Amino acid sequence: MSWPKADLQKIPNRWGFVGSRQSPLTGGARLAVTPVHGILNYVFALLEAETRLAISSLGAKSHHDPFTGKLIVLVDSGSSSGAELFARVVQIEKRGTVIGDRSSGLVMESRIYPRSIGLPPVRYADSVTEADLIMADGKSLEHIGVTPDETVLPTPSDLAEGRDPILARAAELAGVKLTPEDASKLFPYEWLSD
Repeated sequence: MSWPKADLQKIPNRWGFVGSRQSPLTGGARLAVTPVHGILNYVFALLEAETRLAISSLGAKSHHDPFTGKLIVLVDSGSSSGAELFARVVQIEKRGTVIGDRSSGLVMESRIYPRSIGLPPVRYADSVTEADLIMADGKSLEHIGVTPDETVLPTPSDLAEGRDPILARAAELAGVKLTPEDASKLFPYEWLSD
């Protein structure tokens, strides 16, 4: 891959070639390591969807039953990166309902540059954003996050009493009766100790 000479200093060395899609973080191809790999992942997902639609239109049956239930995605301020992207795609494609609280708005790819200065060395790092993702609606999620279709927040008393009204509401949307008390027992919150 070649870059304009004026931009060469801005381009990380690893972007100069497209090698394996295997991520050093996950060992698989799902976490893009360069913008080109991110685009490839996106294109592969689109091709897979197009292929499934084409096969379905020809009357072919899948080797498994497709999911026909209700898709409910839970997000909160701790949801970031891929979780936000997934939730927003579900909204854009009208594939399900997103409930909870606004997500964190942390989706840009960045690279950490460790540094040190002085003797003894004082260590610090720079975080440099290398890529942003613009969604199909033409917007970025960075610093904005995903606004849920339905905002559901726990009250202070819910937290104190160990109730989970968000999971209970998700169950209700799926047609399952689940109290906030019972919902909290499915995924108990573990408070951090000092």
